[in-house]
Amino acid sequence: MEPDATAGGPTDEEQPPQRSEEERRVRDWRYRQIRALGYTRTDARALAESDAELALIRRLIANGCPPAVAFKITL
Repeated sequence: MEPDATAGGPTDEEQPPQRSEEERRVRDWRYRQIRALGYTRTDARALAESDAELALIRRLIANGCPPAVAFKITL
């Protein structure tokens, strides 16, 4: 039996894509790496879940770019 979209339940098209275990581990690793650079939990999570390039974030921070500016550049 398929979900009834008129009943207010989510349909298959509305479900967020499921992440694989490896994708979750990579995201969590990215989060820890970004937190170690001094970002808040919220900003680190946003960067970790985005396509932001971790190497670029590291270079910007290492070259004296304030984390808030590096956040805006990479996100």
